[in-house]
Amino acid sequence: MTKLLNLSAKICLHKAKALAELKRYEDALRSVKKSLENLNPRDQEFIEARSLQTLVADCLAEEYFVLGGQLYFKKDYQASIQYLSDAIRLKPTLAAAYEVRGASHYELKNHQQALNDVTQALQINPQLESAYFIRGKLNSENKNYQAAIQDFTQILQINPNHAQSYRCRSHAWDYLGNHQEAIKDCTQFLTLQPDCVEGYLYRAVLFESTGNLQRSIDDYTQALALDSNLYPAYSLRGDIYARLEKYQAAIQDYNQSIRLDPEDIKGYEKRGYCQKELEHYREAIEDFSQALRRDSELVDIYHLRAQCHQELRDYQEAIRDFTQVIRRRPSYYRAYLGRGAAYAFSNNMESAASDLGIAARLCQLQGDTEGYQQVMNIVNFLAGSRR
Repeated sequence: MTKLLNLSAKICLHKAKALAELKRYEDALRSVKKSLENLNPRDQEFIEARSLQTLVADCLAEEYFVLGGQLYFKKDYQASIQYLSDAIRLKPTLAAAYEVRGASHYELKNHQQALNDVTQALQINPQLESAYFIRGKLNSENKNYQAAIQDFTQILQINPNHAQSYRCRSHAWDYLGNHQEAIKDCTQFLTLQPDCVEGYLYRAVLFESTGNLQRSIDDYTQALALDSNLYPAYSLRGDIYARLEKYQAAIQDYNQSIRLDPEDIKGYEKRGYCQKELEHYREAIEDFSQALRRDSELVDIYHLRAQCHQELRDYQEAIRDFTQVIRRRPSYYRAYLGRGAAYAFSNNMESAASDLGIAARLCQLQGDTEGYQQVMNIVNFLAGSRR
């Protein structure tokens, strides 16, 4: 009986070799496992079978790994994880399988499993760029920015031309408040990818945060050279021109942003503000009215439009807009102050006195001594003009 079993085992071993030659690794693995059940551990065939088992398991693991990788690129992440898990079961030292399985877990937002897998991959092979990159992104998402910086730095030591690592490390520096390092990394990213519009937009924001407004303008201009229909770049560059009190240049940019997005309320608001600063009150009123047609609850816009009406001596329209402000923000003393002045200029002194009195009381209640003094100056001025 023992001889028959031994003979059967040798036949299974021979069959396993043949199946392995045909690259039918699953069948080969089953046959070699069956042969090992009945071979004598002291026999040469047993040693040969164990060696074949290892070889076949490694080949099958590689096959599963390839299938798992293909499924990953097809975005079938769950199936990818199954094949990669089989690969790891057969060959626990296959670092790339941990790496891709970690990537699949990351796409499925299984962040802890992803972190475990890429960390395991790096313990086996510390040269895996993608594993560092996934872990760096996970650390960033977990607000562990210093660890993220270390991971992206590891990639750049392996591959100094890994553009996305500069980009992601730039974001991590930014979150830590180190804007200068963020700018350096973003600049390296743009050196490697000079046609990336988003890179110029991001660096423009970084330059603005450091007070370098001209460099910020330059980056928005470069972004627009790459994409002339880039609405945010016009709007943001316009904001910087407005900060620099270059209102005409700001208006030109807001014209473009409104052209590209006619329903953008902020575009009308900001262009109206610039028109007001240039004393183009009618144009400002039109822009504020456009904003209010799209959102009738914009308290500050009513107030700005009221001021423009007042400058044009259209006191009734100013009173209407100040009233809209008061209805929505009854504790805002400046609205009573403005309406009180409009009433006074309309020779409605009784209503003017009432509004100015309310403004004074609100300032006192709110502890605003400067505002109270401003109100009283107007009251005294009106009292003097009446005498």
